[in-house]
Amino acid sequence: MAGGLVEEDPRLLPDVLFGAAAGLAIDTLMTRYIMDAWEGGRSSLRRSEAMTS
Repeated sequence: MAGGLVEEDPRLLPDVLFGAAAGLAIDTLMTRYIMDAWEGGRSSLRRSEAMTS
């Protein structure tokens, strides 16, 4: 999908690469958060305000 977009307008390549890098960075952060929680024996889910009050 992004390849076709860049083929159509090569000026968008930096934006596409930035978006891909940002997505990978967020994925890495979430994976670390989830794995740390599981390894620590706790849930990776956030508690909602309704549950804490």
